[in-house]
Amino acid sequence: MNESVIKLEKFIKDVISYSRNSRMELTHKPIFLKKLVREILDDISNLESFGRIQMIIDIPDELNILSDETRLRIILNNLLTNAVKFQRFDTELEPFVLVRYRSIDDKHEITVRDNGQGISDELQHKIFDMFFRASVTADGSGLGLYILKQTLAKLNGEVRLVSEVGMGSGFTITIPK
Repeated sequence: MNESVIKLEKFIKDVISYSRNSRMELTHKPIFLKKLVREILDDISNLESFGRIQMIIDIPDELNILSDETRLRIILNNLLTNAVKFQRFDTELEPFVLVRYRSIDDKHEITVRDNGQGISDELQHKIFDMFFRASVTADGSGLGLYILKQTLAKLNGEVRLVSEVGMGSGFTITIPK
């Protein structure tokens, strides 16, 4: 019963997040990206196995970008949560999650990469679909990556995925400066 309540609570939070994203006005303001990433990591530090994963943040301390903080938080929270949840501990490799920033012409590029489970080629085109779950053992609602893509669309951004089963995944988001 407790598990069902927790799943329902997560589902409700996802629906609220999606609803809020579709109604909210864009509010661009300066954001210290490294600070935002650290806040999100602190928020998700209670996830199982979080402490066993090496977190690498390759973002200059002073980097300040202009964007919608609420939406960027939703996007990065989703990517970082998934990177932790789908990590592997059955290999001799040290589990890691890397967050990297690059400035490319008129865009901000943020990559979240891990050496976790990875996503098979056959499923990669479906992972941004509403209610799609790439694994039957996943405890999510299947809304996270859908919400991510919709939220990025509000920012005129894009997402790319590079993934290989057993090797991990890398999600790269680009948003205009």
